[in-house]
Formats: sequence, C-alpha cells, structure tokens
Amino acid sequence: MAGSSLTYRRPDVRVPVNAQFDEIVAIGFGGLDSCGFHALECLQVIAERRRGAESGVDQVQCLQGDEAWAAVDSGDVSRKLVDADDAVTPSQPGSELCASTQQTAVLFRFRYRDGQRAAVLILNGFARGISVACRLHRDAVAVVINFEMRTEPSFSHFACLLKAIER
Repeated sequence: MAGSSLTYRRPDVRVPVNAQFDEIVAIGFGGLDSCGFHALECLQVIAERRRGAESGVDQVQCLQGDEAWAAVDSGDVSRKLVDADDAVTPSQPGSELCASTQQTAVLFRFRYRDGQRAAVLILNGFARGISVACRLHRDAVAVVINFEMRTEPSFSHFACLLKAIER
C-alpha cells in the first residue's frame, strides 16, 4: 500500500534489478514501534531488487542485547556489513557502536523463501539514521546507502500512506 517516507539516499545509488546478494544488513534507530519500521522498509526496498523479486519471508528471528551481538560476533550476521553501515550512519555524539549499545541492540534476522538472508540491527541510543549495506554476489566491496529523514524541504512524510488508507 505505502511504506517508509525515507526516500532520500546518500549516495543516490540504485541497486540493479535482478541483483544477486550474498547478504543484506541494515542499521536503524529509535523505538521499534515508532521508527523500527523505517529500517525494515529500507532493507526491504533493497531486498526486492534481487533476482526473482519478492518471494516471501520463510523465517524471522528477533534477538536482543547480548544475543544480538553474539550473532554478529559469530559471523551469523556479517560484521563487515555492520561496520560498513556504521561508517555512514549518523550517530549520537559520544557513542561507541558496541560499548554503549550492548544492552539496547535489537536484531531481526530474516530468511526469505528463496534462501536470501538479511538482518536489521536497531541501535537505540547510538544511531540517528538508517543505512543499508549489501554485498552483491562475488563482489568484495559492499554497496552502502544512507537513507535520510530530511526536514528540508518540508513535506508530509505520511501523505502517501494516508492517501492509500483513504482510498
């Protein structure tokens, strides 16, 4: 129907249609109900560019605190992609990625029906933005996109969703 209003990308990169990904990882911020869906939507807009497009989700797992970081430390979620996201995600002044977010981290791991793996790491108190990093199949360099929530120029962030509801 309608999704996140985070449409500005820096850099303005478009992942090719029918891309093959090794993995996709997003970093987000805020409360899960109030802002978490933006990170999920930004991840999904990239995931839908993959070969075969959207096939549905087979499995979702939510881990919190130490369990979330254990999944990253074990390699279950790509540390290289988390670090790539971290490099472009605006952060709270004076915060450090692992130290200050250990207890408040929330990790959603996804496995799509086609086998694609993806993850969203919500870092409340650290991140002030959303980024998505993905590694295209057999490519050593990650594509990293920062999704911006701009206040200028001013626009109604949820106008499209409201219009769809009204219809």
